[in-house]
Amino acid sequence: MTIEKLQIKDFRNIEKAELAPIAGVNIICGENASGKSSLLEAIHLLLTSKSFRSSKTEVVIRKEQNKLQVISKLKKDNLGKVLGIEKYKNITTIRYAGESVSSAAKLASIQPVVLLTPESHQLIVGGPAYRRKFLDWLLFHVEQSYYENWCAYNKVLKQRNAILRKRKVTADLFVWDEKLIQAGNSLNKHRKVIVSRFINKLKEKTSNYCEFPIELRYECGWGDLELSEVIEKGRDKDVVVGYTRKGPHRADLIITTQEQPASQVLSRGQTKLLAAALEVSKITLLKEITGKSAIILVDDLAAELDAERKEKITEMLSSLDMQQFITATESKLLPKQILNNSKMFHVEHGKFQEVVY
Repeated sequence: MTIEKLQIKDFRNIEKAELAPIAGVNIICGENASGKSSLLEAIHLLLTSKSFRSSKTEVVIRKEQNKLQVISKLKKDNLGKVLGIEKYKNITTIRYAGESVSSAAKLASIQPVVLLTPESHQLIVGGPAYRRKFLDWLLFHVEQSYYENWCAYNKVLKQRNAILRKRKVTADLFVWDEKLIQAGNSLNKHRKVIVSRFINKLKEKTSNYCEFPIELRYECGWGDLELSEVIEKGRDKDVVVGYTRKGPHRADLIITTQEQPASQVLSRGQTKLLAAALEVSKITLLKEITGKSAIILVDDLAAELDAERKEKITEMLSSLDMQQFITATESKLLPKQILNNSKMFHVEHGKFQEVVY
């Protein structure tokens, strides 16, 4: 699906905005703090119920107002459905095609969205949680049963850790051990399958766009033994420390180049290029498996990138038949190829105007 019409009201410094983006590339230009990143944030909120800049609702709502609204018309195969979100203090109301949406998971399943920001290099240099989140996003949209499995594992993990904090072995602990093993093995099975497919897609992107070889492997979070054996052997130590030390919640994607950790070898510009390759590989695989296209949000594409790497990221994005929203302080900072066949909006003090060029 694509956003055919977008209405924003009382979101950060945007009092009221109405845009008609195209299904391809939409460029949003403006000075810093003008509202261009707020537009991406509003779209992200609409499609996930979450801001990517703050967890506090009062920060997102425009000053001296008590609620915000973001409404869009999502188009697929010439048919349009209205999706809207309203936030009032701690109350969130979401409606899609005239019906209430009861959870963030149901909202996220309607239309996948991917975000690229100057901080996306954390996918390479940050901790394992960034890469687990990356992997879980793909599985959420690809495998229908995965989210339920993921929720089940995390519920069991929470219960087991609560028992471990008592610092003694009880009969209940053995019950939760069995549940943890069952849910953990199922979670791991899904992850291994998708990673094997993802590796092939990533090789294709990195060989075409990155000037360095990239290797990727999946670590399950407990080593080479069976999970049941690891839980059995590690139970006493888990009791001592008061938490579950090993399991799928410790999984990671190990990214290396020439047998060295990519985070320690690559420059900041190279890690940003690699992060883009990872995200593009992810949504390309998503479309290949499910037929779904993601909406792509790119905040400040030109930041900290030389001309060559901007060109390469632009080439990757241009190869995608997906709706994109890309911000920049000036259009001249963007490669010409991304400007071709795009629609441009200029924003100043939260007011948007379509630019004819």
